[in-house]
Amino acid sequence: MKMIGARREWDGLYMQVHLSPRYSTKEFCDLALLFLPVRMTTEEHKKYGAGLWFDTMWKMYEIVEMGNKWGEELPNLFATLAYNNPDFMDWTPLYDAIFTRAIRAMGLSVREGKSAASDSSGAVVLSGLARMIVATLGGPYG
Repeated sequence: MKMIGARREWDGLYMQVHLSPRYSTKEFCDLALLFLPVRMTTEEHKKYGAGLWFDTMWKMYEIVEMGNKWGEELPNLFATLAYNNPDFMDWTPLYDAIFTRAIRAMGLSVREGKSAASDSSGAVVLSGLARMIVATLGGPYG
């Protein structure tokens, strides 16, 4: 796939979300997981792979609430990316967000005397986060 084609596909998918308010997050995640490339070399990722879409998808993941389709599916996408190409990027700056989500998914609290709010989807979210944590350990940035 040429860079222009990859950029056009990503822009089309991303703009469809912005232009269509009724487009659901589930549909977007399903399409993203089907069409976003994750198995490439580092150089290919920088040209027409995750280099085009990772920052946008990570920002989406940061702003969504836990327990919805984004919180369940995106860690699996990131874990697959990290597993297939561990030297694509340094994941350590993202560990705060990753481990905060993991703590919330387990229903734990880091504040003394406070109990954390948790929902029933914690186990599903936690499995994706666990895959993501394991996939980002080691490698050139580990």
